[in-house]
Amino acid sequence: MKTGFIAIDHKPVQLSVAMEKVGTVPDRQSYNADTQAWFPDYGLSPVVFRPSVRVLDPSASKTRDVSAELTDVEWTEVADGVETLVTGTIPDPADPTKKKYTLTNAEGEAPALALNSNLMPLDTLGLRFSAKWWDPVSGAVYPVMLTCSVRCTNATRSVPDLIVDFAETSTWDPIYEWDSAVIPLAVSLRAGGKEVDRANVRLIWELMEDDGSWRAVDDLDWFVTVLDDGWTCRLDRSSMGSRADLRVRAKYDPDGDPDSVTLTDISPERRITCVRQLCYYDYDRLTPVEMAPGTQKINLRCRIHGDNGDLPDPERELAVIWYTATDVNVPVYKEVARGMDVMVPLGSVGQDGVMTAVDVKDRGHLRALTVNGKLLTINGKILLVRTA
Repeated sequence: MKTGFIAIDHKPVQLSVAMEKVGTVPDRQSYNADTQAWFPDYGLSPVVFRPSVRVLDPSASKTRDVSAELTDVEWTEVADGVETLVTGTIPDPADPTKKKYTLTNAEGEAPALALNSNLMPLDTLGLRFSAKWWDPVSGAVYPVMLTCSVRCTNATRSVPDLIVDFAETSTWDPIYEWDSAVIPLAVSLRAGGKEVDRANVRLIWELMEDDGSWRAVDDLDWFVTVLDDGWTCRLDRSSMGSRADLRVRAKYDPDGDPDSVTLTDISPERRITCVRQLCYYDYDRLTPVEMAPGTQKINLRCRIHGDNGDLPDPERELAVIWYTATDVNVPVYKEVARGMDVMVPLGSVGQDGVMTAVDVKDRGHLRALTVNGKLLTINGKILLVRTA
């Protein structure tokens, strides 16, 4: 009798693996800051992932699902380069009373992971799945590793950029800049690098009160003129006072109904602050050092100068005040005249002569006179006076 052995050729099986998203909830969500809402909201409808592992047996030319036979199952969260082993106890960052994940790994069922927590805008959350499958025929152990990710986009309507063609903070020197006191403040509103349709915009111009509150520009604000189209405002710095704080805000509706928009803290806005500030100046007395006995009048002159020489038209902003004292030993000064070049009667002069003194002071900004809350005018022009 002749015998022989015929061995069974166990060819290695092939695994087909994939990560499946279960149900209709997508793995991409969006956040809208205008409504402060996520879509979809994973806190209400979680996104669920489940690995799919199928085995192809070359010998039998058939496949079967072995997802429920996986062992050593682990899920790992990867966020900002940090890896965290996923458990069912990780709290939801937005609500610690809830769990971030729900894990399913019951016997006879494929493992699954549900994400119950929303992501922050522009965040990406990576998930890595690892497990093993044991081939009961060959005894071989096959590793399984899969990855997936969840992303959150920003669905907030971008806030357009409000632009004013003037510095947000500036100073105005009436000595040298009087001829350019009136400045136009032109506004544009741009979104995505392009100017928006002006028909979709309403601009609101406001002034700051002394207490820091804002109010709309009205007819009593003689130094502010908003043109009819609302896109340009003229600021007269010569009559604005010591400073002016302007704010312009935009009601913008791309659908063409800006009047329905309510202004909020995130509405497009720009602020313009302008402060009256005199240039540096100094002054000298140009008076005689001697006078003849019996002199009745004396010419008193003052020179006012700065970094660029003599100031132009200094008396428009500066008051030159002259004083004399007849007792040179214990001088008691009294005001005798105002002006840069004056003739002053001396009256009784002391035995040794007379003391003179000069002071130069800021006359202060212009202000409008009002009567019963209405501007006082003369021949149609607003009456302005100095504050000092």
